[in-house]
Amino acid sequence: MSECAAALPLSTLLLGRDGLNTGAALALSIAIGYLLGSLPFAYWLARAKGVDIRKVGTGNPGSANLFRKVSKPLGILALLLDAGKGALSLLVAYWLGLSPSLEILAGVAAIIGHLHSPFLRFRGGAGLATIVGIALAASPISWLAGLAVGLPYIIIKKNTGWGVGAGLIIFITVAALIDVEWQVILAISLMCVALVVRAKIVEASSPASVRRS
Repeated sequence: MSECAAALPLSTLLLGRDGLNTGAALALSIAIGYLLGSLPFAYWLARAKGVDIRKVGTGNPGSANLFRKVSKPLGILALLLDAGKGALSLLVAYWLGLSPSLEILAGVAAIIGHLHSPFLRFRGGAGLATIVGIALAASPISWLAGLAVGLPYIIIKKNTGWGVGAGLIIFITVAALIDVEWQVILAISLMCVALVVRAKIVEASSPASVRRS
C-alpha cells in the first residue's frame, strides 16, 4: 500500500481529481467557492489608498465604483481579480473531480460569497465581474463570442445592462451549439439576469441616485 501511495502523483495524494466521493467534493467545492467569492478585492484596494469605498459614489464595494471614484487602474485590477475568483471557483471544482453540471454550483457559491461577504458584514459588490469569470471557465469559446458583442455595446452605448444582455444571448447561442451542458447554460443565464436586475435596483436606491432625484 505504501509503495502504491508513493507512486501516486502528489496532486492525487492531496485529494486528487477523483480522490473524493461526489458528495464530499461538492461540499468542499461549494465551501471554497463561497470563500473565494467573499474576498472583497475592491474594498481592500480602496483601503490601501485610504478610502472606504462604501462611503463614496454609489456606496457599492465593487470594481465599478472603485474605477469611477478612487482609481481607474485599481478598478481594472479589482475587476480582473473578481473575474479570476469566479473562474477559480470552477477550476477548483473541476480539480476535485466534479462534472460540469455540478461544477457550476461552486460558481453559484462564489456569487453568493461576493454578494454577501463576511468580510463586509455580509454585504458585497454587484457580482458582474465574478459571473464573467465563471462564464469564461465554463465555456471559453462562448465567453469570447459573448465578449465580442457585449463589450463594444457597453463601451459605445455606456449601458452595462444592455451590454451584458447582448453578450449573454450570444453566449447562450454559442454554448448550445457546442453542446455545453444545459444546466451550466441555465445557471449562468439566471445568475446574469438576477445580477443585472439587482445591480439596477441597488443603483436606483444608492445615495448618489437619491441626491440626483
